[in-house]
Amino acid sequence: QKVLQSACQQELDSVLEEISKITSQDNRGPLEDLYVLKLPNCDKHGLYNLKQCNMSTHGQRGECWCVNPFTGVQIPTTPKVRGDPNCNQWQEEMRELPTAAAFH
Repeated sequence: QKVLQSACQQELDSVLEEISKITSQDNRGPLEDLYVLKLPNCDKHGLYNLKQCNMSTHGQRGECWCVNPFTGVQIPTTPKVRGDPNCNQWQEEMRELPTAAAFH
């Protein structure tokens, strides 16, 4: 019996499953495919971490952005940056979102 998983954990599981398919189908296959997959960054409660980042590729840091911790969707007013988008500054905005209110 599966424990009820959060959206973030479910997304992570499905991405890890995709990765296992890529690596098992063809061990010589282009691991570049892995960079296309977005690994969600979940916190210990199963919510999305405020800061989500793409993997670093070719020595360049991946882009990072801020998300709604309940949905994983990028907060519309936040930029995508190579570095720290300083997501804590958006937490005030988050509190005003209807989804966040349900969890208080």
